[in-house]
Amino acid sequence: MEKRLILYDFGPEDRQAEGPDGQDHYFPAQPPVAGCLGCFGCWVKTPGRCVIQDRASLLPGLMRKCQHYLILSPILYGGYSVCVKRAMERCLGYLQPYLRIVQGEMHHKLRYDHPFRLTVWFYGPCGPAQQETARQLVRANGLNLGAACCEVRFFDSKDQVKEALGWKF
Repeated sequence: MEKRLILYDFGPEDRQAEGPDGQDHYFPAQPPVAGCLGCFGCWVKTPGRCVIQDRASLLPGLMRKCQHYLILSPILYGGYSVCVKRAMERCLGYLQPYLRIVQGEMHHKLRYDHPFRLTVWFYGPCGPAQQETARQLVRANGLNLGAACCEVRFFDSKDQVKEALGWKF
């Protein structure tokens, strides 16, 4: 069974998530983590690790160990929730400060040769334009993170996401 890292934003009332087995690592986006300072300490001072010492400093290491990175977020203007975006930005140390060209686009060089599956499940009302924006965003994130493949799904509500995962709350 593959090891999943699950970053989710279901709100403070759902922080006590329990998954179906012990293989997965659950990272709640709420309460919000501190925002990235843009100091580049994760590249220069403490390569691969954020200099802010809170629970989000674990994320790059968890990404390095997972085979499947699953992100669950309400969709906002074709993107992630503020709390999910903050947590993702704190993973900058997973990459190197140098740049490379991938499929004609500029992306960061990878710190680790660790291709994982990236899956993003958005929930909430959205139209076709927001869905297309979300697909493009996830594709760009996947290229930047060196993901082996990317998948995006859309759900009407967080309850549908919970049901699809088999989570008990």
